[in-house]
Amino acid sequence: TGHGVDIGNGKCPNEAPALVAVNKKTGKVVWSYTVPAASIMRGQWSSPTAAMVGGRLQVLLAGGDGYLYGLSGEKGEVLWKFDCNAKKATPYKPGGSGQKCFIVGVPVVADGKALIAVGQEPDDGQGEGHLWCIDITKTPTNKDKDLSPVDDDFDPKSPKNKDSGLVWHYGGKSEKGAARDYNYGRTITTVAVHDGLVYTSELAGFLHAIDFKTGKKAWEYDLQDSTWCSPYVVDGKVFVGTDGGDIYVLPAGRKEPMAKKIEIGQQIKVPPVVANGVLYVNSGTYLYAIKP
Repeated sequence: TGHGVDIGNGKCPNEAPALVAVNKKTGKVVWSYTVPAASIMRGQWSSPTAAMVGGRLQVLLAGGDGYLYGLSGEKGEVLWKFDCNAKKATPYKPGGSGQKCFIVGVPVVADGKALIAVGQEPDDGQGEGHLWCIDITKTPTNKDKDLSPVDDDFDPKSPKNKDSGLVWHYGGKSEKGAARDYNYGRTITTVAVHDGLVYTSELAGFLHAIDFKTGKKAWEYDLQDSTWCSPYVVDGKVFVGTDGGDIYVLPAGRKEPMAKKIEIGQQIKVPPVVANGVLYVNSGTYLYAIKP
């Protein structure tokens, strides 16, 4: 619904629904789900995802409170939830000083797994981010229906996490001596999954290719610019736009890529789309149709 906080005081004015399900023939509301207003950091900006899981429709809602929720398609009841922030993370603060993040990108479902990443307002700057792979076929064993990792232990093989939905986690602090303090930064984008790899971009301008099964990095590419743009995979290529007005084209796959660049000259905030052999690029001011 886009429900969120009052910019003046940082609080939600009411407990409005975060998501509504509407009968497509009559327009009547079938059910609604409300994320507690007090826990929303900025807004409810992610689009929902619907997926059939074990013969049952699930609707995935990425919350403005940093949780991913699995709701029943019939009644909107919570089937499970997953905290996409570390429990020890400091509270979100406008300006980027807090560690807790919300979710803007759309959940992607593949092979019974959900992939979702967290971020903050682009103007809040760079910071540590997290990308999660979650088993959404799992039934919670606790009364809170919580599939989150336990005690900030992000190892899926840990005995603590035997009842969690954690498949893998990507992100966190870098090893000593690395060029950056963290492996993966904040993002407002949606991942792309293709041929056993997960492609994801971060606000700071890095594109990552990650093994879908293990969560291990195949490669990382520096776009030399910041980006809001989600990666898009088609015809064996990965496309991603930058704030500097370029579209990068990289070969899909596990090999370290060599990129080509299409200079558009205007910020590319949304991913391009291919139809009938034509690449369509929306710059926010112009729509370009590019045919090789």
